[in-house]
Amino acid sequence: MKGAFLYTVRLTRVPENGVLTQEDVRLSSADLGLSGHFDPTGVSSSWELTRMMGKVYGKMRAEGLLHLNCGRCLRDFSAPAKTEFAVLFEPRQRPADRGRGREEAPEDDEDDSEDAGPTAVFFDGEELPLGEELRQELELAVPYNALCSGTCRGLCPRCGANLNDGPCACIK
Repeated sequence: MKGAFLYTVRLTRVPENGVLTQEDVRLSSADLGLSGHFDPTGVSSSWELTRMMGKVYGKMRAEGLLHLNCGRCLRDFSAPAKTEFAVLFEPRQRPADRGRGREEAPEDDEDDSEDAGPTAVFFDGEELPLGEELRQELELAVPYNALCSGTCRGLCPRCGANLNDGPCACIK
């Protein structure tokens, strides 16, 4: 989905040395490029963007509804998806800017601890790619092997009956 037009916020909307706050912004799943697991009506998102010295620090939240299939009993069910994260938007350095006191972000292969701070995202022009960051974080909230409940009993391996509905008719 990289390269597709996703939801953005113009840098000029965030006041220099100021804050832009948006609460309960409804974004459709299509606008964010979310997978089919998400309810098509979209997600509710909120953010606080703080701009200082050309960089924008964002505190972001989003939540939506997932439509999943249980990995044990194969029934469809719905579950909430929520995420809250921080991100640092930095303008991408142009080749002409090199050597003028600005340095590129160092590439490090060190293991980042949880206290390392927000993820750095580079942007071109005047558009902050909020949608792409929301999409990535929400997709990470989709469980790999979803269960309708922690006590789901699954299917009988012999006859395939859903054991959540009661015992099957197999001779044991």
